[in-house]
Amino acid sequence: MHPRAATLSCLLLLLGGGCRATSLPDVADTDTRPDTAAAVDDDGDGVPAELDCDDADPAIFPGAVDLPADGIDQDCDGVERCYADVDGDGVGAPLAAIDGPPGCQADGLSPTPGDCDDTDPTIFPGAPEACDGVDRDCNGIIDDPVAPPIHWLDRDGDGFGDPDTPFASCVRPPSFVAADRDPPDCNDFDPRSRPGALEIPGDGRDQDCDGVDNCWPDADLDGAGDATAEPRPGATLACQGFGDAQRPDDCNDQDPDIRPGAPERCGPIDADCDGLIGDLDPDVPQGARILAWADDDGDGFGDPTSPIRDCIPDPATTADNALDCNDDRDAAFPGAPETCNGLDDDCDGAIDASDPDVVGLVRFWADRDADTFGNPADLRDLCFPTFPYTARNGDDCNDTLTTVNPNGNESPGNTLDEDCDGFRRCFVDADGDGAAGPLTAEVPVTEGPSCEIPGYGRTVADCDDEDPAVQLRLFYADLDRDGWGSPTQAIQTCTAPNFYVSRAGDCDDFARTVNPDAEELPANFVDDDCDGIERCWLDADLDGFGGTDTIDSPDLPCLDPLEAAVSGDCDDDDPAIHPDALEAVADGIDQDCDGRDACFADADGDGVGGRVLAVAPGLSCAIPGLSDRNDDCDDADRLRAPTLAERCTGRDDDCDGLVDDDDPDVTSDRTWFADDDGDGFVARAPVSRACRAPPDTVATPGLDCDDTRARWTVDCPWAAIAVGDGFTCATRTDGTAACVGAVAPAPAGPLTAPAARGALACAVDPQAEVAVCWGAADDPRDVTGLDATAVALGPTAACVRDAAGRLTCVGDPTLSDPPAATGHRAVAVGATRACALDTAGAVTCWGPAPACPDLPAGAGYIGLAVDEDTVCAWTADGALACAGCAGPRRDDAPAFPVRVAGVALDAAACAVADGLATCWDGPPDLAPGPGLPAVAVAVGPAHACALDDDAVIRCWGADGLALPAPPAP
Repeated sequence: MHPRAATLSCLLLLLGGGCRATSLPDVADTDTRPDTAAAVDDDGDGVPAELDCDDADPAIFPGAVDLPADGIDQDCDGVERCYADVDGDGVGAPLAAIDGPPGCQADGLSPTPGDCDDTDPTIFPGAPEACDGVDRDCNGIIDDPVAPPIHWLDRDGDGFGDPDTPFASCVRPPSFVAADRDPPDCNDFDPRSRPGALEIPGDGRDQDCDGVDNCWPDADLDGAGDATAEPRPGATLACQGFGDAQRPDDCNDQDPDIRPGAPERCGPIDADCDGLIGDLDPDVPQGARILAWADDDGDGFGDPTSPIRDCIPDPATTADNALDCNDDRDAAFPGAPETCNGLDDDCDGAIDASDPDVVGLVRFWADRDADTFGNPADLRDLCFPTFPYTARNGDDCNDTLTTVNPNGNESPGNTLDEDCDGFRRCFVDADGDGAAGPLTAEVPVTEGPSCEIPGYGRTVADCDDEDPAVQLRLFYADLDRDGWGSPTQAIQTCTAPNFYVSRAGDCDDFARTVNPDAEELPANFVDDDCDGIERCWLDADLDGFGGTDTIDSPDLPCLDPLEAAVSGDCDDDDPAIHPDALEAVADGIDQDCDGRDACFADADGDGVGGRVLAVAPGLSCAIPGLSDRNDDCDDADRLRAPTLAERCTGRDDDCDGLVDDDDPDVTSDRTWFADDDGDGFVARAPVSRACRAPPDTVATPGLDCDDTRARWTVDCPWAAIAVGDGFTCATRTDGTAACVGAVAPAPAGPLTAPAARGALACAVDPQAEVAVCWGAADDPRDVTGLDATAVALGPTAACVRDAAGRLTCVGDPTLSDPPAATGHRAVAVGATRACALDTAGAVTCWGPAPACPDLPAGAGYIGLAVDEDTVCAWTADGALACAGCAGPRRDDAPAFPVRVAGVALDAAACAVADGLATCWDGPPDLAPGPGLPAVAVAVGPAHACALDDDAVIRCWGADGLALPAPPAP
């Protein structure tokens, strides 16, 4: 096919919305014309004059492409190519070219293409538009320029809209209603509020949108409405008008002193409207009630702990005083007789004998020795016997000894008068030698304090009381027959009885090995030699065990510091080492003094033991079958131990509780590469090393330039576009660039952020952060080599922005003086002014443009575009604003009910609005087809292009220049 024919076909397809990836070929397609080199061919089209119907025009010859409806028979077949006009509206379909008569004036044919719907005669270029959601004039814009009906936003979905939110549209958007409801919604945030809704009385809301609330009548003006009346429209929403009340809770609307919350009082009237009166109403103030006290026992005296306030106190259960000390006994009250009953009968605070008013006391004598005989000098009158006053007599002569009383038995030789008869019994010293014999006699207690008086004695100490020369000897009990008697077991007799000896000093008369002549043994809890000293084991480290040295101690159990009752400590300088110490495992120390260390059994011989303990023959665990560690998770398998590496075996090799991919220590794993989009091509870097393939990975590395979209494999997706005069350029995500159309090839790169205007294209080298330009030679706008992270091209000037946000401009001197400040985030250049956007979202412009309106200040803009003297900017929430001197051409941007994400200005104004490409204020062929998805848009003098979220570029307009897209998946 001839290049011109291919281009025209693409243009026709673009006008119909069907050409999305057309490029100009580098060479012409091969035709079928015969070789007539020797024949006459004046126009040089390769066809002899005798076969050529017009040998003066090289574009006309048999086999040429016959262009539709141009009045020329290019292929010399005698007929014209016409456009099919199926609906007979005079305009043919752009893609349906068929043979017809010259001029194409026949039924079903038309010389004019452009019908966007050849099945409907009311749809053709120039047809009148109607507000019906159809593009009847085929300009790519639906329902223009018809004045659409107005809709109101209905936020709460109650069928009534908010008149403050008008939106003109032929198609009613979701959540909007027709603006024909009268009255409109008075509260579009509450579906319960709408005209005609049921009004809820007294809630302060206008449900039926009549401006007021329903209230209850308040005749007595006490703020409470009549409970028996019906609600009626009030004067205000708050029901605060004259005679209005919010609540129907007045039980008497004729008396302002009777209402909810009114002070209640004693009497038959329910003043606070709670249904209770008098004592039954807890709201009656306490000060209005009579104070009384509970009188449960009916003795006329009240309980001070039970005050009662009643409108009318009950005389049967209350008293007018609080003097009763026991309201459970009617015999207890002030003035009652006090009796011996353990209670305060007369309420004076004193009980029984402590009350001087008590009657019926009994006399008791003190009997401290509990022998039933009392001390005659210590007596009291009591209600009940109370120790020591328990005896009913005072006949005891010694109230400290139970054996001394009138019933006692007199024993000889002591100092006591045991039967309280005034005499004590003593032994008689008949021979006067100072030692009494066995005979006794009664001696008056007045003779002395004891029996140690002349002629008497306390004990029998004379073997012959008739001979003053004979008395008793002292002998000591020797029960263990060791020759030493007990000093505490002595008798006086004339001759030594059996088991008695004459010498004392035995400290244990039941052990023959214990006596002053015995050898002292260490730590046997016995004073063997009766010297009062025990020999203990020296416990230098105070661990309870002694070593081989001893120490003397008066403490028989050897409990003093440095003493021990047992020996066996193999290191008396270390308190952690002794026979009872817990043997630490595998530390090479004999803590329990048995000469051995404890180890862990190593059953599988891998050098690491399990939980089973074993005893080493010495103090080292470094022998086969033993180990100094116990963290082997399987002591029956020598291939599993903490000292081994984790491998892809399906089990826990290194005993850390984790298996294969769950263990970050795994060493024998495989490398897996990410394939997130499932296209079989993977990222250049491995996503992980693992035993098993993680989700969305493959084992073989590949070259996927974009692993998020399956259609992009070895070819990287387009990242940015720029449109110039007759050409389109774009950069990919890997920094490569390509151009199609009338411009020089793009440099090798890497390149990003392309820009185009006129015949010049520029981009940024992201590695060197400098600008690179190509296309037009000696262009004064060429910014190649300048520090740049972004380039902006205008018709006569260019500006770059560096990494610090500084601006540099070249070309037109009237536009080459940008602000000197740093921190600019964007720059755009027009014909008569340039503008920059700072980090605060403010726009600053400069240049020779006349005094034109500026954008609203302080709007927080995030992007801008400039053409001629018009500047457009948009905010983060998608709000678009334009200002300039070009009148409605740019200022009257459509009021999109969508979010704007970017704007491009040239022959038309185009934007990305809510994810779709939209153009206005331009020729019809620069209007994109409906529903064209886009994330970026670029426009030039004759065509426009959009980049969608799948990184595919689609172009439309006279040039129709697009870049190749990958095949559909």
